[in-house]
Amino acid sequence: MRGLFGTPPARAWALLEVPLALGSSGVIALLVPYVRDELGRSGGVYGIVLAVAGLGTVVSSLVIAARDDRHSRAPWAAASVLSLAAFVAVLANPSFLALLPIAFVSGLGEAGIGIPMTATLAETLPDDIRGRAYSVANAVTELASAVGSIGFAWLGEPGHLGIAPAIALASAMGAALGVAILVFGGGAVISRRERERLAALRQR
Repeated sequence: MRGLFGTPPARAWALLEVPLALGSSGVIALLVPYVRDELGRSGGVYGIVLAVAGLGTVVSSLVIAARDDRHSRAPWAAASVLSLAAFVAVLANPSFLALLPIAFVSGLGEAGIGIPMTATLAETLPDDIRGRAYSVANAVTELASAVGSIGFAWLGEPGHLGIAPAIALASAMGAALGVAILVFGGGAVISRRERERLAALRQR
């Protein structure tokens, strides 16, 4: 924990993963009842929505990999945080077809934070603690996922907020927390680290 949270670039990326996990897990937990009850589709259609979100993750992963040795990872942090807010659009009662591009955009977040985070941890942490640091980061992320899944699913039940408002809240809360991390130091740390990384690559 000292190694992970005491290394500013690693800490910044690991902390960004937390609101992503919190918000996206709430959205995922509520997508089945949303597709079934709000859109009137079978529960299996949920898989199509997740597949489109996965396609967004795959496409962004390939783009990140192709650009990583020449371009900063910092824009991916902001783009991923903002992509999480895509599901706020369910408040407008989109059709099933309109839901698919929303899911595609939201899929960006998983790769846009996850890949730079793992790469930064590999580059900035000593060999003797790297594996344990990954474990700490994953544990914190999984805890956030559990809180998001249970908490937002509870809010989506009848008598509470309802399904669509709970999805929108999960999406907005995750994005807002991510923006706060970027604004209050995380963005500056990531940008500084990326300038150093790219400068070192150019000197090779």
